[in-house]
Amino acid sequence: DASKFHPMSVTNSMGRYILFVGTLEPRKNLVGLLDAWNGIQEQYNDISLVIAGTTGPVFRKSSYPPATGRVHWLGYVPEAELPALYAGAELFILPSYDEGFGLTALEAMACGTPVIVSDGGALPEVVGDAAIRFSLSDPMGLSRAMGECLASPRLRSSLREKGLARANLFSWQTSAELIWKNLNEI
Repeated sequence: DASKFHPMSVTNSMGRYILFVGTLEPRKNLVGLLDAWNGIQEQYNDISLVIAGTTGPVFRKSSYPPATGRVHWLGYVPEAELPALYAGAELFILPSYDEGFGLTALEAMACGTPVIVSDGGALPEVVGDAAIRFSLSDPMGLSRAMGECLASPRLRSSLREKGLARANLFSWQTSAELIWKNLNEI
């Protein structure tokens, strides 16, 4: 929804951060994200990792390996607050083993945030060439992608532009037109 998810200027108290938004369950690969962050965080002293998502009775935050330094667990974030959270992030990361669609990656793109995703499930198809993709079969792939993106303002700028264009392809208007066209062909 472009009326909610769009680029905006944000003043936040968290400083610079990398963002994950999603349910806190094993298929989201938070272990991989925390390992990747632990591997590069010393090079980026002014950046934190922010994890926003709900916990349930089965998958609790405590079931993940301890993260060292500058990791903030926000818990549930109301939908009205998500656009500003996305827009304020340096990067958005969705490292899932399997993802049926990847709406949070599109929401981040719509807010102008550079995106990194795994090659799990539908993510490559959804983000196209508008995000950095890493292979789940390469244990260091996420760390490299994070470091490459954080080190290059030019790359982040390119990903912002491509992401905004890609997110526009998934607008409600575009979806409605495609559905209408398909219904009329039946």
